[in-house]
This record gives sequence, C-alpha cells and structure tokens, in this order.
Amino acid sequence: MDRHWQHWRWVTSILSAATGILSATPVLADADLVCSHKTSIALVRFDPDYEGRGPEYTALPKAVDDGLSDVAAGKRTDCKLPDGRAIRIHEGWKQPFAYGMGGADPPAFFSLWIDGRKVLSRRQWKPGYGDDGPQLVAVVIRDSLLSFCSEVDGSPPIQCSSEHLDLIAQPFDRIEYPPRGVRAQPVGTLFVGGASRDPPLCQRYLKSIRKNFVELVVGQKDQSAYAAGWKPEMTGPTSTPVLVTTTLEPDGPKYRVALFSGGNHYFDGDIAAIAPASTPADRILALDSTIEDAALAPWPPGWSFVSGGQKSVYPKVSDRYVHLNPVSISGRLYFFAYPSRWDQKPAAMLIGFGRDLSPVRICEFGTVEPNF
Repeated sequence: MDRHWQHWRWVTSILSAATGILSATPVLADADLVCSHKTSIALVRFDPDYEGRGPEYTALPKAVDDGLSDVAAGKRTDCKLPDGRAIRIHEGWKQPFAYGMGGADPPAFFSLWIDGRKVLSRRQWKPGYGDDGPQLVAVVIRDSLLSFCSEVDGSPPIQCSSEHLDLIAQPFDRIEYPPRGVRAQPVGTLFVGGASRDPPLCQRYLKSIRKNFVELVVGQKDQSAYAAGWKPEMTGPTSTPVLVTTTLEPDGPKYRVALFSGGNHYFDGDIAAIAPASTPADRILALDSTIEDAALAPWPPGWSFVSGGQKSVYPKVSDRYVHLNPVSISGRLYFFAYPSRWDQKPAAMLIGFGRDLSPVRICEFGTVEPNF
C-alpha cells in the first residue's frame, strides 16, 4: 500500500471520525429507529446493504412490533415515545482489513440509550469476518422488555427472544448526555496527549498534517515526491526495504536508514533499521527475512531499530503491527507511528532519537472517539 496514502488515510479518517487507516472499506450497513406515535413501542431495525441500493428491512409480524415495520425506511437515530421516553441508537463496526477471510466485511454493532441510560453497549447485530451465523434484524422495545429478532442467511423464519429491562439499574451516560453548559468535543477531534515530551512541537506537527502534511511525509514510493535527500538508493526484491542515506539531525553524521514493510495478516506494519553510513547495503537488505528478530535482539554497536514492542514505541504491540512514516521536521528525522489495530492506544506517536540512537517518544496523539 502506498505509504503516502496510509498517512493520508490516518489523517482524513480521524478528521471524518472513521478512525481507520486501511484502504479496506466495511460493507455498507444501515440501522434505523422508529417510535410509535400511539403506543409505547419502539423498533430498532438493521440491514447489511451489500449491494448499496439502500436498506431493505425485514418486516416483523404485526403482533411483535405493532406494525412499525410498515414505516418507510430511514436513518433515524433519535425518537420519543408517547410516554415521554427518549430513545437513541449509535451504529458502528469493528475494524476492516485488506486481507484475511471476510476482512472487508467486519461485524457491525449498535448501542442503545433510553432516557439517557445506556441499555446496550456494542451489541453485535451482524456477524462478520466470514461468520455466517444468525443476524439480528430488529429489536423491539416495550416498557420493561427488549425483544431480539434474528434470521439466518437473510431468510425466514424469524426467531425472537426477550430480555427483561431494568432501566433504573442502568447508569446515566454523562458522556452521551453531558451536563448543561458542557460542550463535548466533536468525534474525530485530534489532540496532543498529556504525556508528550515536547507539546509545542507536537502542536505544530499536528497543525501541519492537518493543513499540508505532504511536505513532511518522506516515505512515499513516488520518488518525485520525496523530500530532499530521501531518494532511495535501492530496495529489496519485493520493494521493501527502502534504503536511504541521511542524517538524523542538522549537521549530524550520516546513517543508512532502511524501512521494512508488510501489508498482510502476518506483517501489517513497518520496522526501521538505522545503521552507520559505512554499513554495506547488502548487510542491511539481508535482514529482510529476519527483521523481526533483529529489531528485538541486542543491537550491533552504532545501530538502532524502531518498531512496536519497544519501551517507547507501543510496548504491548508486536513489532510487526505498528506502521512507521519517516518525517523530517527542521532537519531532524522522526517516525510518525500508529498501530495497525484500532483498539491500540494512543492513536499515533511521533518518535525521535536519543543521544545513544535509542527511540524516544516525543509526541502522543489521540482522537475523540464515538461513544458506544
């Protein structure tokens, strides 16, 4: 995958609240909420819109939903019942992948609030990743009862089961319904984390990737777009690693920097090797098949590696599942790092180098995420 595109996906997806970095796009899915105008019954209905033609919700027997299935399709997320209860839903999906069985068709889920209380959180309605199990087509809300109706392979019969709802026992969600006068930040807002070592630099960088990040990204495969001094000398047999000779700081000694990359189920990330400029290129390129072990083993004198699994770079993540984009800021080399999986935090880091060449976490970046 084009590294420039990866960086752009990270920036634009967060700004659009998608919070994704892969080119894989989840199957379109629709959830709709309908409240009765006559009785205290509400209907949440779902449809995986595989063809992109708009939702075709499954009709429930009238005895189950009091005829609410007849209401025209929509994308409503809020409604109010005659008894005054306010209902709200949010829909989301797990991470899509550009590889693996059903990777581009992740499971879909929803959350449900009644009168400000979170009743269901991340309840799965559509299986994914190749799972062909039962699919939830609707939830009917009645007083103290939730009825869940499912079908298999999009075909009847519809089977419904009920759960008792004790609304008072559910906590009031002050994130979803903040106190009066408190304005929540919009979903997708980028921010600099409190653990950042150099907040002014981090803020400047964050501003730059919002406005004109292309000038900072030096890891692109389109050589015409490389920053000065970053044209690759050579690559391995599969276009990775990319090898360049550069300095890590203004007027500093030169190093050979190699970026090993993967985009499959086993290796979805990057590992950077930094070696003295006198190191033969063949020695660095030969690490391709053993780069994971090399990054975590004791380093040769004068060498450094940047990867996941290190103290400063996502220590709880495998070195195979952190992406690195080399960036140049005021003549210094940094790596913009972000995990392959959405559930790893923080959303991104800016990694620099200490006096001994060891990776140093300079910045942490987070995003305001959807409330599920």
